Amino acid sequence: MPLSHRSSCVVLSLWALSAFATERPRVVVFGIEASEPALTNLAATATQQLETELSRSGELLVLGQRDLVTALGLERQRQLLGCSEEGCAAEIGSALNAAWLVGGTLGGAGERLRLDLKVVRLRDAVAVWRDGKTFVDPGDLFPLITTLGEAARQAVLPASVQKASSTRSAGPWVLMGAGVAVGAGGAVALGLAYDEFARVQRGVTLGTLSAQEGQRRTTAINGAIVGGVVAASVGGAALISGLIWKLAEPPVTPTAMVTPEGFHLAVGGSF
Repeated sequence: MPLSHRSSCVVLSLWALSAFATERPRVVVFGIEASEPALTNLAATATQQLETELSRSGELLVLGQRDLVTALGLERQRQLLGCSEEGCAAEIGSALNAAWLVGGTLGGAGERLRLDLKVVRLRDAVAVWRDGKTFVDPGDLFPLITTLGEAARQAVLPASVQKASSTRSAGPWVLMGAGVAVGAGGAVALGLAYDEFARVQRGVTLGTLSAQEGQRRTTAINGAIVGGVVAASVGGAALISGLIWKLAEPPVTPTAMVTPEGFHLAVGGSF
């Protein structure tokens, strides 16, 4: 394989490893449904805020109403709004390749308002978390969205935390580790090539090698030296890139929670 092709394969392999390591859990925000027309605008604003709250930490890939329209079409998306989150789970999960759905309702009775949210696991249409609050002042809705949105995010993380948080932090380490391995291989190749070059020169000087044989071996050694330099350079670049990536990552706020999972408890969080 030509040297340039080998270098390209190394770079593409490192890129593929890095891309895989940065995958995040996909969460669909189905929207907050208003129980009466007077609450429609407030519910729409709350939905937008919920998307923002779930996206804030960067640990989740949040998909909203526009993503549903793109994947399913406007007419089908409107039809889905008429069914329950659990009832539409299979179609939504398949269309957006998502594992989780967050949805809720906003209703009122007299002077009181009620916000309820839930998290649905799309593979089996099971609501793994529910919570809600009653309030009077519509302005209280927004701090409630912040509080319940964080709780919903934490409900997703126990089942996804090993993939979501460990892969996020693994990306730079994978890149740096691959860089060290490739760079070390290049350095070893250079050392062996220079050692062989010294032996060839000594053999030509002492007459144990003919000048023609010495020239043939020197040409092969030069190719190995070039390959070693390229490998060391690619490894060094990967190491530096991984270090920059790691330094640029936002710090992870330690969190932990316990969530019921069937007949047992799941413990998870970000550490």
